Amino acid sequence: MYRSRTLRVMSYNVRHCLGCDGVLSPERIAQVIDLCQPDVVALQELDVARARSRYDDQPALIAGALGMH
Repeated sequence: MYRSRTLRVMSYNVRHCLGCDGVLSPERIAQVIDLCQPDVVALQELDVARARSRYDDQPALIAGALGMH
């Protein structure tokens, strides 16, 4: 028997995790992604080791918070 499956894909331009309120928060980005429950996420404008984002590895922080790779 064939059962259909749904693949949920999300694309999100995170603007180096800077919110409209001026707060830099990879954690908040992870919360938004978690609310959407995607199977695959494509993120744009993440920073790794840049001064404007406290030299954080934003992809690693977000992936770690979500249990993703």
